[in-house]
Amino acid sequence: MYLKGNRLFGVVDSFELRTILSFYSNVPISDLIVNDVCISSIDLYKNAENYFTGDSDDHIDGLFDMSCTAMGDNGYYLYFIKTSIGDRLVWSINDGVEIKETILPSGSILEVIHDLN
Repeated sequence: MYLKGNRLFGVVDSFELRTILSFYSNVPISDLIVNDVCISSIDLYKNAENYFTGDSDDHIDGLFDMSCTAMGDNGYYLYFIKTSIGDRLVWSINDGVEIKETILPSGSILEVIHDLN
């Protein structure tokens, strides 16, 4: 997986590839709400991590876990939220030790998912 030309995830088991593609093709991007929550990338990541691992019931509306099983197994986590200025992604490739963020043009994630199909 590459994001803005940077390789995020390079470990792929051929058995997992079909599962990964199926996971992304079924992501309900169109159903997610737009949320312009004013929160740092670190706090957004931590909210997602705590919620999606079951450590918290606090969930930011529209926040979605895009980490397929193969990613999580390797300590890679990717979270997504639609905003009015674009598709906001926060991720870590080392179990949250270092957190990165980018905002892509609105609809970018949905377009990539459609291209996968």
